[in-house]
Amino acid sequence: MTLCFEPGAALIVEGYLQVQGEANRPVTFSSCDSARRWLGIRFNSTKRVGDRVSRLRFANVEYSDRSTSSRVQFDAEHSGGGLSFNHSDAEVERSTIRFNSAAIGGGVYIGPGSAVSITDSAIHSNVATGALYIFSGGGGVYVESSSKTPVTLARNVIALNRFLAGSYPNEEGGGGLYLNSGSASVFFNLFLANRSGKGPGALLLPRSGQNEQEGLPFFGNLFIANNGAFNFEQVAIQTRYTFEDASLPNVWAENTGQFPFVAHLVRNSLVRYVNYGQKLPMRRLLAGGEGSEDEVRFLSGAWRPRETVLITLRELSSLAQVCDGAVSFGPLRRCRNSTSGNLQAYLRESLETSSDRALYDLFKAEIGATPNKTATQRAVELVDYARAAEPGEPERPPLPAAFEQVANGENEPATLLAAIKDTRTTDGRGLGPALWLFQLGHDSAFDNLLANADNALVTDVLQQAAKERFEDAALRVLGTQEVTKPAISRRILYECFGFAAETGQSRLVKTLLDRGVDPNLPYLGRYPLARAAEGGHVDTVILLLRRGAVAVPATALLPDGTTHPRPLYEALKWYHLGGGFQEIVELLIAAGADFEPDAPPELERPDALRLQSWITAGLPSGGALFSALLAQASKTAQGEHGRAILARLTEGQVTPDPIVSAIRRFRSLSVEEVITRIDSGAAENELIALYRILGARRFVTKDSFSRVVWSRFDPTRYPRLVAKVRLDYVLALHQEGPLSSVTPKGGKPGGAGVVVDARPSAVAPLPYRRKLAIVIGISDYERLPASRAEASPDYEGLIDLSYAAKDAEDVARLIRADRFGPGWEVVELIGPMAKRAQVDAALKVATAKVDQDDLVLLFFSGHGWAASQASEQAFLLLQDSDLTNLETSALRLRALREWALGLKANHVVLLLDACRSGLLGAAKGQAGSVSYQELETGQRTATAGKIALTSSLGGDLSYEDKHNQNGFFTRFLIQVIEGGLARPRSGSILSVREVYEALLRAIPEAVNQSRRGVQQLPSYIWLAGSDLLDFPLIPIR
Repeated sequence: MTLCFEPGAALIVEGYLQVQGEANRPVTFSSCDSARRWLGIRFNSTKRVGDRVSRLRFANVEYSDRSTSSRVQFDAEHSGGGLSFNHSDAEVERSTIRFNSAAIGGGVYIGPGSAVSITDSAIHSNVATGALYIFSGGGGVYVESSSKTPVTLARNVIALNRFLAGSYPNEEGGGGLYLNSGSASVFFNLFLANRSGKGPGALLLPRSGQNEQEGLPFFGNLFIANNGAFNFEQVAIQTRYTFEDASLPNVWAENTGQFPFVAHLVRNSLVRYVNYGQKLPMRRLLAGGEGSEDEVRFLSGAWRPRETVLITLRELSSLAQVCDGAVSFGPLRRCRNSTSGNLQAYLRESLETSSDRALYDLFKAEIGATPNKTATQRAVELVDYARAAEPGEPERPPLPAAFEQVANGENEPATLLAAIKDTRTTDGRGLGPALWLFQLGHDSAFDNLLANADNALVTDVLQQAAKERFEDAALRVLGTQEVTKPAISRRILYECFGFAAETGQSRLVKTLLDRGVDPNLPYLGRYPLARAAEGGHVDTVILLLRRGAVAVPATALLPDGTTHPRPLYEALKWYHLGGGFQEIVELLIAAGADFEPDAPPELERPDALRLQSWITAGLPSGGALFSALLAQASKTAQGEHGRAILARLTEGQVTPDPIVSAIRRFRSLSVEEVITRIDSGAAENELIALYRILGARRFVTKDSFSRVVWSRFDPTRYPRLVAKVRLDYVLALHQEGPLSSVTPKGGKPGGAGVVVDARPSAVAPLPYRRKLAIVIGISDYERLPASRAEASPDYEGLIDLSYAAKDAEDVARLIRADRFGPGWEVVELIGPMAKRAQVDAALKVATAKVDQDDLVLLFFSGHGWAASQASEQAFLLLQDSDLTNLETSALRLRALREWALGLKANHVVLLLDACRSGLLGAAKGQAGSVSYQELETGQRTATAGKIALTSSLGGDLSYEDKHNQNGFFTRFLIQVIEGGLARPRSGSILSVREVYEALLRAIPEAVNQSRRGVQQLPSYIWLAGSDLLDFPLIPIR
């Protein structure tokens, strides 16, 4: 059924509108003239009374236009192209809002006083053109409701919407959704291929006067292929809200733009980073084909444990689709394995089952390759936005012909270089073709262009790359320049250094520091440390502190009589948001920063929220200064939340954070004294303070130091410590290079570091710069029975082991006794210390610590479990693993393989004594296994590589030796280490293969004799490098 309206007509509802179509026969509201449009449906003051409320079910609303050819002031007349709600309540279900336009809210506008729910619907292909209003945008949906009128958006497909207003004073954004609401719940939606300068997927901002600390229920949404490269702003979402439960994030993939995903101001604790927007990953989506590992990981990541989700959603838990004990994210109601691990297949199923069955074909036509347009051509178009402008949309400059030819592979970079020299062409964003090349993934062409460019052009590209967050491009420029060009001026390097610190480009900051940039020079009026602190970039702050940045810089008056902003005050601006900003404040105080006796310029006009942050961070709450600040804050307190904070301040209920107080007490200690204090068993808040102090220092660790730090990192005894402290930041992040000579405030000279033991050794040293061992062993499991009588047949009778912890203790003892050579750092996680949190932390420490010339050894003894003979379903069980929820509590073998492959170290050895550990070799990719005969007959290659020796083949079982009280694999590994089972063919060091050959000779026979015919064959699995690689591992006395 179709109801058509004359151009310029509108359906105005002031009572109740009831629309009930059918799945295959929706009720359609459309224009009678395809060339001219109507004005959509407008609800005016239609509030819910009992069960009476406006309802649209199986309805289509299309081809309306409330936009104008010129910019207008904001008003309801130009808002909500398809549906506009003004002080009205409604329920919209299984409906489609498409092909509409308006100044604000191209598809839907939900205004103040409106309680509206939109569920299981498709909102697509709508356009917002913008208004002269500071909160402008919302290509698909614009929500401006109040805290007393809740809005719900759940399980919708919000796709192909745009906010593409040209430059004007009050430009905002939100391609799919602009949320300026006090009470909105956004659950399980798919934001797909929306476009805008800011927040192409969604732009979430607090209402005027609403405090940013208030939470926003925003869970389970998928953001895919949203395009934010118009002015290189946020990729998928920009927000100043904090979310109610940071542990239940949304999921992101294939979004483009120059920022990575950043939840504005809460970027450090909110989301899982999926892609970084440096290239154009949508090209892979356009090209089709099988899903990549990233896509498979994305789809598997779109699940969360049922209990966590339902507890978080509370009364809205009926919105969650539960299957196999987990909840699927996004609108597709499916079980985990109903689609392949292919993003295109997932999208096809999502769109074809939406309320608009034609949406998938429209999606393909919009961003896919068509018969007359290749995927690459379309990708170029998406980057530059050179398509013909629609009515009311400003023209955008076309691509230079030379660049389009190079991007499409039709010409050589030299042609583009000539065009650049002739015209210095840039697009509307001011970016030149060099960065276009880089963004499209033409790295070799980009390098070739730089190699043939003059120094002025190289300098221009470096400045643009640093300013626009093309970190990889800036690093390539510096690498090329270092080899082929004259030195870039110091002024340019300092300018790029400031941009990099401000935007958290830590690799670029480190590279410039290595080139001699002074971390304490306040170039362009701001200290680099203050720039990084205000941006919430924890890793950049740690890098700057560990490379000599002073937390208390000297005061110097600027020409206008002001002073440079201090790092501590900059971080305190957003301290109330917690997460990274709170950690930065603690790090700066640990490094010596503190409040000044007099009120600094940053507190000339304090508000109650900021004053609360200052008191929490240690500003004395008594005396004349506090009284003056409180009096000023009382004049600016707005809203119920602001007045409540002011009341707490007045009544003295705001007190210093105990962790910050402990940091002040201990920050004058040397590193050795901090370690002694940790070892003595301090209270949990004091431990957090001590770890934070270590995070602000630079040092070289010795093994005894590492053992102390790990000994307290226990989620059972110290859960807040484990939650608040990242050991990879404390032990590894930016610790390499020469030590800083800076002494902490009140600290003792020479207390900045601990040196590695230099003991003489009776064995030859291994030829590696650093040697790191992670030793894990679990006998007693938290959730496994101790006897067979209590074991579950569903899990093949798994019970506690007898000797796995002893296996790990024996191996760790031998490493510390220099039987693997001197100079090892050992992370020992045995028994209760081998929980998922500790193991994850150890893997992160190794990732951050090691470099190319290092050797990493991981030993594991414990249970292995597999639901099938596939590596994707194989796990190593950790001390707190839950057999009903292995994904979040155990270590997947495939994840372990990916971790090893991702390490910078060229030499990695995994020694796994566990059932089914051989499934590590069945994973996709380079991994494979070779037989003993192949090892004997093959040509050995002494080269870099990554190898695993496992106790059994494939999904076979591994066994313990009751007589010798070790696993059979570990028993003979110990004999090899002690020199009793194998001798080197040449020299004095056993290679990895020689170790394997000794194990293969000994283990099968011993197991067969002990267990009457049972077979156990160890496996040699190469993960990276040649399948015939070999390298030295164990020195023999």
